[in-house]
Amino acid sequence: MRCLLSFLLVVFVFVPFLAEAKTPPRVLLISSYHPAFPTFFKQIRGIKEVLDTAGVELDVEFMDTKRFYDDTNFANFTQLLTYKLEKLPPYDVLVVANDNALVYAVEHRDTLFKGIPIVFLGINNVNYAVNQSRKHGMTGVLEANSMEDTLDLIRQIIPENADIVAVVDTTKTGEALKETFLRVMRMRDDKRYHFFDYSTLTWAEIATEASRIQPENGILFLAGYADINGQRKGFEEGFKIFYDNVNSPIFYLWDYGMGSGMTGGKVVSFTIQGRLAGELVMKIIDGAQLKELPLISGDSANAYTFDFKALKRFNIDPDTLPAGSIFYNFEPTFFQQHMSVLLKAGAIILLLMALITYLLKINRAKDAAEQRVRESEKKYRTYIESAPDAIILCDGKGVIASANPAASRLTGYELDELVGMSMLTSLIPPSARLRAAQRFMELKKTDSMSAGTEILNKAGKTIFVLLDVIKLDDDTFIGYCKDLTEEKRTLDALEKSEELFRAVLEQAGDAVFVFNEDGSLQFVNDQACRSLGYSREDLLKLRVWEIDPMAGSRRDMDILWGKSAVVFETLHKRKDGTTFPVEMKLDQVIMDEEKIMLGLARDLSTRNVNEKQRQMHADFAGAYSEIVPVLTAPDGTTQKVAELVYKWAMQITGANYAYVGSVEPTDGSLLIYNITAMQGAGCNMVAPTVLLPKCDGIYPAMWGHSLNIGEPFYTNAARGHKLSEGLPEGHIPVQKFLSVPCRYEGEIVGQISVANPDDDFTDQDVRSIEVLAELFALAVYRKRSESELVKARPNR
Repeated sequence: MRCLLSFLLVVFVFVPFLAEAKTPPRVLLISSYHPAFPTFFKQIRGIKEVLDTAGVELDVEFMDTKRFYDDTNFANFTQLLTYKLEKLPPYDVLVVANDNALVYAVEHRDTLFKGIPIVFLGINNVNYAVNQSRKHGMTGVLEANSMEDTLDLIRQIIPENADIVAVVDTTKTGEALKETFLRVMRMRDDKRYHFFDYSTLTWAEIATEASRIQPENGILFLAGYADINGQRKGFEEGFKIFYDNVNSPIFYLWDYGMGSGMTGGKVVSFTIQGRLAGELVMKIIDGAQLKELPLISGDSANAYTFDFKALKRFNIDPDTLPAGSIFYNFEPTFFQQHMSVLLKAGAIILLLMALITYLLKINRAKDAAEQRVRESEKKYRTYIESAPDAIILCDGKGVIASANPAASRLTGYELDELVGMSMLTSLIPPSARLRAAQRFMELKKTDSMSAGTEILNKAGKTIFVLLDVIKLDDDTFIGYCKDLTEEKRTLDALEKSEELFRAVLEQAGDAVFVFNEDGSLQFVNDQACRSLGYSREDLLKLRVWEIDPMAGSRRDMDILWGKSAVVFETLHKRKDGTTFPVEMKLDQVIMDEEKIMLGLARDLSTRNVNEKQRQMHADFAGAYSEIVPVLTAPDGTTQKVAELVYKWAMQITGANYAYVGSVEPTDGSLLIYNITAMQGAGCNMVAPTVLLPKCDGIYPAMWGHSLNIGEPFYTNAARGHKLSEGLPEGHIPVQKFLSVPCRYEGEIVGQISVANPDDDFTDQDVRSIEVLAELFALAVYRKRSESELVKARPNR
């Protein structure tokens, strides 16, 4: 009885603290582009420098408008974002990166983003941003290049009688920058310049003419994307053709060109942009009003930036450059590199001499501790060797230094064959090698990468993998490769099947409507009659807005008539009053000199693509790529692993409540690292906390059942289950419950429990949590091993 009272006391004292656990602020970032766009990771790095320090949760959505600027992409993005906003907790601040995302946020500010403060960055259309800031109370960071300051810099570096060569083309970007260049040169009264215009030459001629530029001239690279034939190339490829054939310093206005041969300039720093935007976000979270936060000018995010190797190539003294300049590829002198070592060498030697006697005394204990460390490292190595996914370690040139057996099975090469092989040339198909090399260069700057790619096995067969790569401290890279060949083949087959299905519907299955400007129907087909439940005679008596309640007023119809073609989703109303979703395609047609509208309506109510399984695979890959690096990192902690296990357990199962805890080997108590609030408003339990077993060693109630039986346990009818009896008053109703013990070498060392998902738990959920339990068990064992190592050391 005394043990039962002790347990209830623990529950009622600690559990109430749970409700006061403060939810971290949440921020949503919408990027106009996609993750591979060169500015994205720089912007996100700057933002996270501020938000991560403050513990702010950051979610990112990509509009991908650089590649897909069309109505279908916008409609799909809106549909997916609407779904996510309905399912996720509300956001405290919305951040939009670049112009397209700002326009989208303005258009949906009263629907999707109602009441959410908006911060923007990287905006080129300054007038639009200023007007929206005044009209709707937004703030953010504008973008402006520092062409005048960069031209001043060029004139300081090149000889007085030398020309400035401006590289341009006829793209919109090239023409706009050319106009700005001419205006600035006129203001400076500087007539020593000429243009190198890509649009007057073929790509082959560009290389030839570039070699004729005089070495003493200075080059300002503004735009080089398309030649005289309109053949376009990416920035890096177009720049390389030019760079490989000139012998003059090349200056630039944006930092994503740095490191590829640019000498430098006062460049737009996207990292600084992100940092400034992050500071505005934190001010809003801390209670500042938007009207108190003025817009930040573009120059605030610009910095003098140079490539040290390029400066050395053209004999430019770094000491003559503006103070505070940023340098890529900096090469310190011997004294700069070793100054701290030289100054401290004497002190270190004296310290080592003083420690010799002490080290001799503890040598035996140290040897024992090192033996335990070696055994621990052996266990971790065993885990890597037995990992189901390929793990490859490469040096800074992409040469394989080590691999696990899964890598051998994936590629068909023996382990000794893989060692010394180049990832970029031997395992990547020729068609993908250029892109792989570009990604590898980006990886050296960003420190991590996740992307799908193709590799060739020893038999010459192409395999599609998800590749997650992390840069280690010693300039080596560890890559995790998950074979997704079958998944990709399934998706490709599904896409082809969908295309065929759509073609069949276009020919025979869509409802067809023809109507004139007053909305009266002139013709309908059989499918239209069947889908709406009318006879043809009755249906032709109706107007468009009687079928489509969302058509609205005559003014809305006038807007549609002002467009030549439009595709949108709406609702159609049946004769019995029920509605169903359709995709409507409208186009104007001239028939017998009369303008009419032709509409094709596709019933969307039967669209049923099951995304759950694919999402589970994606979540599992994400969990694996996040947890394993922390698990194997020297500074990785059980708390960090518990946080990631807790996060992915809820995401994979869809649970609304969860906790992760470890079992103390001394008394069997359960130490909770992370827990979701499971009490009402009075709950104050916070992690870490401790739950004790009964005196007889049996864990009480439903939460302790899996620990008692040593096996996973779940139920989708928890309210009627006998183990649900005895919940504290105010505890949330447990409707569905799943719990998995964490085992290491047969010993239960922890527990993961989740509850109340929207859908029922399945055996797949159990298997997923079991994988997370194995990872968490390793973290607990690692903590115990480190504690034993500390105990083995004598007191100093």
